[in-house]
Amino acid sequence: MPDDATAQQQPVEPDEPEPPELEPYDFEPDDSDLEGEPDSDYDPAEHMSQEELDDLAREAQEAERDYEADLIRQALRTISKDAAKGYLTKYGDAVDTRIQTCLGQAKRLMATNHPGPALTLAASALEIMIRFLLLRPLVQGAFLSDKWAAILAARVTGGRTAEDREMLPAILREWGLDLNKVRTASGVFVWPFIVDRLWSLRNGFVHRFDPVATDAAAQAVECAEMFRATVVGTVAKRLGFTLDETQRWSAIKKPNGTVDVFEVADLFVDIAKPKKQGQ
Repeated sequence: MPDDATAQQQPVEPDEPEPPELEPYDFEPDDSDLEGEPDSDYDPAEHMSQEELDDLAREAQEAERDYEADLIRQALRTISKDAAKGYLTKYGDAVDTRIQTCLGQAKRLMATNHPGPALTLAASALEIMIRFLLLRPLVQGAFLSDKWAAILAARVTGGRTAEDREMLPAILREWGLDLNKVRTASGVFVWPFIVDRLWSLRNGFVHRFDPVATDAAAQAVECAEMFRATVVGTVAKRLGFTLDETQRWSAIKKPNGTVDVFEVADLFVDIAKPKKQGQ
């Protein structure tokens, strides 16, 4: 006769499969969970005023922007410098060529008393710098898609909110640079001028042909040159580039005096190439 301990033992079932992982749709109710017939014509916004609808839309937009900003901030904290550096060694020279062309033409337009077009080209040079020499490489280093680079660039250069205007300074603080303190030789603070005056002046000239003062155009060109030298230059040094000596992103001088030269490509040609079906 088995002893009491043996008698109380419960039979062990053979190996049972582990329960499946839960998916979001596992929590969706089916028809049996609902009382009565569902009202397919029900519209929760039907009895809301226009003001309430506007507030709801604004809250949804702000929530989406906050979500995007948080994702980007988290990703940029774990940036890979090697990935950012690889991007710039390959594409930096072609991007810089466009920037210098913009600034050269802006100066010639200033010399012939065309402040509106000069300011517009200075703004274009800055947009190229911000998107393709700062944001795109940093986003590449954070292993985010080009879509995120476009979202980030639109918010930084759009500057519709105080948070947008502060986004680039916040990113650059991670690299030891206080963007809000950078100023030109004539004393103009570069970033405040860009976000508070340059974008609106450019948009007014391009879309409404608003007049542009000569001194504003001159400050725009000066700010663009300072941004390239100080802001982009600082990030380049942090990444290990030697632009002051080699004048090229694709050539990096090593401590022993030798120069490493990397393969280059034109980013804008790559962008313009039609993608094959399925890519």
